[in-house]
Amino acid sequence: MLQFSEELTDALVARNVKAIVIACNTATSVALAQLRQRHPAIPFIGVVRPGAAAAVLATRTGRIGVIATEATVRSGAYFAAIKDQNPAVQVEARAASALVPLIEAGDLSSPQLVDAVRSTLITFKELPAAAKIDTLLLGCTHFPLIRNLIAAELGESVAVVDSAAAAAAMALASS
Repeated sequence: MLQFSEELTDALVARNVKAIVIACNTATSVALAQLRQRHPAIPFIGVVRPGAAAAVLATRTGRIGVIATEATVRSGAYFAAIKDQNPAVQVEARAASALVPLIEAGDLSSPQLVDAVRSTLITFKELPAAAKIDTLLLGCTHFPLIRNLIAAELGESVAVVDSAAAAAAMALASS
């Protein structure tokens, strides 16, 4: 992922771009720091910090869930970014990589996808009452495509936050 991100960034820099938005959570988690070092004159906006900020603003109880790819969860980027926003917030992150190939195949409502969403979210639903999340951060840019399915599975009491939308708003605000 790092090498691919570097190649893409180098190509954009060669075209004299003014800023770069890294619209992939995994690329942001794995490559953002190195890309900033590689091209210090270029402003970079990743999706992790804006998504974390939006989730912290959305939570009413201070308990946030995150679903993302295995690499993003393993990086700890969302945990760190949310804790930077508010150290008192509890964060529960779950890998949901199994959803990605279904979404990429255009499978946005099949029984297989519904089962995969249910399997991904069951651990949040089974948390003890004192640990139940009230906000779920979509930590993969694929997941907004199935936001309604995710929201329906979690119920109305859980706010669903899209990291990509938060990053887009930040990019527009800084332009």
